[in-house]
Amino acid sequence: MILFLPFLQMKSGHHQAAEALAAKIKERYPQESVEKIDILNYTFPRLERVVTATYLKWIHYSPASYHHFFEKQFHRQQYVFKPFEPFEKKMLQTLYALILVKKPQYIICTHSFPSRLVGLLKRQYGLTVPLINVYTDFFVDSVWEKQLADLHMVPSTECAVELMQDYGVQIPPNFSIWYSSASTYCKNNS
Repeated sequence: MILFLPFLQMKSGHHQAAEALAAKIKERYPQESVEKIDILNYTFPRLERVVTATYLKWIHYSPASYHHFFEKQFHRQQYVFKPFEPFEKKMLQTLYALILVKKPQYIICTHSFPSRLVGLLKRQYGLTVPLINVYTDFFVDSVWEKQLADLHMVPSTECAVELMQDYGVQIPPNFSIWYSSASTYCKNNS
């Protein structure tokens, strides 16, 4: 079982990436089960609807202020602004219980916030399920769990360089980096 964790219910690049990867996995491994869960909606469905509606209105009516806010708060090395912090503990508990029940072989995050939650579970509970980050923006924001991720799939060489230079993500000697027209990948050569 492979668990995909996008964020929010609106159709976005995060969901499209999760759906495309899930379809490819099912095509290649038909017996493999995949499931996509938005942990905010799963834990707090009403809050998710409010957040999504507010987010869409903000982008629609004031895209410049949204862009400025996002750049100032998230495009930095430290995760300072934590809008979901009051709800984080409950989402962590819910996600941990979900993982214990579903027993995924891999967790694939296509949004930074679920990646952060999985990283916290790895630190706090010793979670050992491999975490795969699929970056859907052309930069790496400060929310992603970078150090405890087992695989990083990035949309560009620049993102790979940013992970290595700005966040200290190391490529072990038994790994190689390769590029395709769509993404940059790291692979274990062992």
